[in-house]
Amino acid sequence: MAYFPMFIKIEDQPILIVGGGTTALRKAEKLSYFKPCLYFVAKEFQEETMHLILQEHYDYAQRAFCEEDLFNAKMVIAATNDHEVNATIARLCHERAIPINSVDDQDNCSFFFPSLYTNQEIVCGISSGGHSPVIAQRVRQILEAQVPEGLGAVNERLGTLRPLLKSKGTLSKRRAFYHLIIDLLLDHPELTDEELLELYERFKKDED
Repeated sequence: MAYFPMFIKIEDQPILIVGGGTTALRKAEKLSYFKPCLYFVAKEFQEETMHLILQEHYDYAQRAFCEEDLFNAKMVIAATNDHEVNATIARLCHERAIPINSVDDQDNCSFFFPSLYTNQEIVCGISSGGHSPVIAQRVRQILEAQVPEGLGAVNERLGTLRPLLKSKGTLSKRRAFYHLIIDLLLDHPELTDEELLELYERFKKDED
């Protein structure tokens, strides 16, 4: 079954990770890019996980999971090495309609971690529907090889330019102009907003 990709804002949102090992660390590293408020609960933490927690000033508790840990959690990662504990966490999350990722337990997951391609605010999530993470990783590698490194910066520039052009010309002309200047900005990132506005006026006039 294919899963619908939904992009949500998790910045400053409380996310619970139950587990302190390599899997918990791997999930936390992916999430950290998006600046959530992570909270870890585990009986033991490996050195690398604790390093991330202290470096990023995340909250943690070194003890067994308890049901009260779910209070206020907007998302939960069950990443212990105990299948029964993970299944219990998943059941409690399902009862509370809290999104849950239970590692290596597809049936108990309400969402999967995609293989991520990130380029500043350009984010692509690739899923194989839980069948083959290797396939998702391969698609990500193809994207990394094919997408220009500077495209994230171009995306930011277009975001700055959009409100400046919003009332100028038709939507179709503005879209055509955005397509036109992507490659231009990749080659000449030093162009100012004023120069781009002048270029748009010439483009619009030629189109008219």
